Amino acid sequence: MLTAMTTTDDQIAVRDALLRGEITWEQALEAITSRRGKPWHTAAWKQKRDLLIGDRCEQCGSEKAPLVLQHLWQPHRYSEIYEAVYTDLFRSEYKKWQAELEIVEDRYPPVDRPACPKCQSTAVRALANGTWVCNSTANSPTKWPSNMIRCGFQFEQPVIVKAHSPDQKRAIVADKNARYERFRQDFRQRFHDSVSTRAVLLSIDEHLRYVSFTDTKTFCKKCAFMWDKRECKLCEVCRERFHSRHLSRCARCDPEHYKLCRKCGHQYHASSFQQCYACYTGKPGAYNRSEGLLAVVPPEEI
Repeated sequence: MLTAMTTTDDQIAVRDALLRGEITWEQALEAITSRRGKPWHTAAWKQKRDLLIGDRCEQCGSEKAPLVLQHLWQPHRYSEIYEAVYTDLFRSEYKKWQAELEIVEDRYPPVDRPACPKCQSTAVRALANGTWVCNSTANSPTKWPSNMIRCGFQFEQPVIVKAHSPDQKRAIVADKNARYERFRQDFRQRFHDSVSTRAVLLSIDEHLRYVSFTDTKTFCKKCAFMWDKRECKLCEVCRERFHSRHLSRCARCDPEHYKLCRKCGHQYHASSFQQCYACYTGKPGAYNRSEGLLAVVPPEEI
């Protein structure tokens, strides 16, 4: 019986046993999720941290204590890894199966239907005065439902085209949905074990990468707070302002993509916008983290 995991060697042993087929993925998952304590509470972790930590912050150069060994990469949860592996395999299998959907429409032969002489759409209706009007929005320049522009062409007599009737379209959609549900259930039955095994192996590999201290730097308390809590890092160009860690530089150092808000004159915003996020929402100090608009943050305010 597998015991609770406490060391890196235990995880490597479980990974090797799973690869050799000596244990199931359920047993391996139970072993890696039932380990006692956190890795940073162990003596081995503290010893390795003391060997790697520097004497100054690698971002801002501060020597003010306390200094921490900041992980720049975090392992994913098992559920997230499973979802990613499942989605990738599902998409590849779905592309192979998609040709089956084209056969569905062949089972419903098109019928004669009135259509617009201008755009050939069957979304037409007869008016009380004996004329017809086309309500098609297929060629609308905008696809927003509230702003769609319909054809609006009025004509005396419609043309006759071959197309599926509304009842046939509903039957085709229902048939495709039923086939898709059968495919999804069959996929889960056939690939659940292989996906789970792959996810467990990746989970172990990510944990081993985390405890190896590969993706670490020495940070001061302020830089560590900005990295973990605000998801921001210090600009490598000016080394004065923090910005989203998903960007390469702060807004002030990137005039090609960002500009200073003309309304408040304080925050920066993407060049495609007219004002910053704080002015747009009416909330002073607000920022849009996804756009990296935390561009002007004096260090003394952190």
